[in-house]
Amino acid sequence: MNFPSKKIKLVIVTYRDAHQWALRQREGSQANYKDLSTKITMAPKDLEALAISDGDMISLSNPLGTIRVKVKAEATCPPGVGFIPVSSYINELTEYDPQKAPLPNFKRIEVVAEAVEA
Repeated sequence: MNFPSKKIKLVIVTYRDAHQWALRQREGSQANYKDLSTKITMAPKDLEALAISDGDMISLSNPLGTIRVKVKAEATCPPGVGFIPVSSYINELTEYDPQKAPLPNFKRIEVVAEAVEA
């Protein structure tokens, strides 16, 4: 499947996921943890803008790095915002400069989203 090279800007907001944390503690399984940690919830309008469907993969990039995540459409998400659980995967895009702030930036991570093949 060839995807058009459409890109959109997104602001990523991270959140704590109790199921993801419990799974890692109980099973110690990286595979299941990765599945739960590499999903983004986005507005259907953003999926349309990228010409993708629920369950497709996208890359998220900024000057710090790039990650690949699986998309889940959610009608209550505001356009231009994506929600991802806090994990070591999102850290690839997270800035930490103690001169700017005492903690890493987990609440407003600016990225460019682009459809990729699974």
